[in-house]
Amino acid sequence: MLKGNLCCFAEIPLLSACYGEIAPIPKFVHDFIEKYQDRIVYGTDMTFNASIFRIIFRILETNDEHFYETYMFDFHWPLYGLALSPLKVAKIQFVNNQIFVNKFM
Repeated sequence: MLKGNLCCFAEIPLLSACYGEIAPIPKFVHDFIEKYQDRIVYGTDMTFNASIFRIIFRILETNDEHFYETYMFDFHWPLYGLALSPLKVAKIQFVNNQIFVNKFM
């Protein structure tokens, strides 16, 4: 969908409530975010506390392998870090959101 439609943005519950679905396939998700970094915005409905921020950081910015976050996820498969650079994370969390709001709201 993103490949053929330049006006389309992807909101990432894919990167928030769906960590348990994307963290087991880190290479694919990392490459997808790299490719479409200008059209991905981050959003979450999860509560904000220190443990959530720790998990978000670990999944988005580290290259940790085979870890479990049983506090947040009740899944049987391991999670992996996506190894996104801090600049990419800032782009999808802040910069692209500002662009999206200014363009479409």
